[in-house]
Order: sequence, then structure tokens, then C-alpha cells
Amino acid sequence: MLSTKDRAETCKDQIRAFLASNFYIADADALESHTSLLDQGIVDSAGVLEVIGFIEESFG
Repeated sequence: MLSTKDRAETCKDQIRAFLASNFYIADADALESHTSLLDQGIVDSAGVLEVIGFIEESFG
């Protein structure tokens, strides 16, 4: 069974993979957990809805 920390890392990895495959990110490895997707121009308001939909579908 995964620890809470391991589950959090798995979630982060899945979200990063979703972002990298659905949005243009020049250096996906440089994407930090605290990076503002809106401020960095990675997603727009419609993109935020896509990310939220992915999170809801994947993690409930």
C-alpha cells in the first residue's frame, strides 16, 4: 500500500504528464508544483477547465 507521500507524488506525476501531453510546455521537467499555470501562459481559462476535469475524473 502506498504511503500518503507516495500517493501525492503519484498524483503530481499524473497531472504533470497530463499537462505535458495536452499543453505546450517548453521544459516540462522545469515545471514546479508551485508554478502558476495561468501566469506562465501554459493554460488559459478554458485550459483550467480541462485540468479541473482531468483531476475530477482521475482522483474523484
